[in-house]
Amino acid sequence: MIKDILKNAGLLAAGCLAALLLLELFLAVYPPLNSRVRGKNVILFPYKRYVVENDRFPKLDKHIVRSNNSLGFRGQEPLPAGTTALTVIAVGGSTTECFYLSDGKSWPERLQKKLEASFGKVWVNNAGMDGHSTFGHDALLSSYVIKLKPGAVVFLSGLNDMGLSSASRFDRLLTENSERPLPARTLVWAAARSRVFALLQNLLMYSRAIKAGLVHAELDLKAAPSQQVSAQEKAAILARHKPGAEAYGKRLAGLVKLCRGNGIEPVLATQPMLCGQGRDPETGADLETLKVGGEFGNCATQWAALELYNDETRRTAAAMKVPLADLAREMPKDSSYYYDTVHFTEEGADLVAQRVYLDACRSFAKLAPGAYRGGCPDGGK
Repeated sequence: MIKDILKNAGLLAAGCLAALLLLELFLAVYPPLNSRVRGKNVILFPYKRYVVENDRFPKLDKHIVRSNNSLGFRGQEPLPAGTTALTVIAVGGSTTECFYLSDGKSWPERLQKKLEASFGKVWVNNAGMDGHSTFGHDALLSSYVIKLKPGAVVFLSGLNDMGLSSASRFDRLLTENSERPLPARTLVWAAARSRVFALLQNLLMYSRAIKAGLVHAELDLKAAPSQQVSAQEKAAILARHKPGAEAYGKRLAGLVKLCRGNGIEPVLATQPMLCGQGRDPETGADLETLKVGGEFGNCATQWAALELYNDETRRTAAAMKVPLADLAREMPKDSSYYYDTVHFTEEGADLVAQRVYLDACRSFAKLAPGAYRGGCPDGGK
């Protein structure tokens, strides 16, 4: 009896091992998600080309083509060594990556075109990564960006940090943290060595984004329901987010120090959102009572919570004398600039690029005086 049990257990273990090896081989040939995290490492995909036949977002191109350069970022190839130029890398989450905008249409790529009016030679790359918070930004800077020695890094952050007073389960799967629970530590260890476990890791990260309502989703404002949130409920939600916002401010200050310690000048940008006060000019929808997912209930509450994080960005910029593009105050509450509550249409990406150009151009001119040929707008700082 015992021999039969051990024999069956051995056969089961051998079968599982064979299945795991076959799945490893399959994922090596056909990685379905092109997972950007393996263990605690950020993974880039040089020369990767994505083609999307879009039937989800009516405001965007039907045929979307976006590609990575040899660095694994979006934008032009690195300039030859010794070139006199303004060099900038944009770091952020999905609102920086602009995954569903074709090549040349993300806001960092549009920023390059606008800066070319004031600089003889400009190189801007888009290093935005869907879902990344300041924990991911730190890993990206340490692993890749610092080695490239750009003149400046523009951070558009805050959205994916909402509620993170410390590394969440999502971020614990990426960052070094000796206090991670044993299952997370085990998964990080296994994911660094196995494509199967790396896939599981990324699926867990994606599920967190879905739960937080941070995935790309077409928003029909005319059909969207409304929801009321009492003053007491709103106050309780904001009280829960206050520690997360303060912790975010400290992490942002750490990113500023990391950049400057490596000869890179940071530029900060607040996170804009369609939610807020008033009505949408295009549809007439109430941007306060509009129902949203997650804990917030409606748009006004979500916007109030996000502004806690934006206030930390403003305070950090003022205290550390960092150029600030206050997109949250400068972007109109107008759905022509968004295809959901946070992700930009082509018009929105162009306006973001314009505002960063206006707010940071004069600071960029100090970084690359040899490339600057005049013409920074009077609105620049």
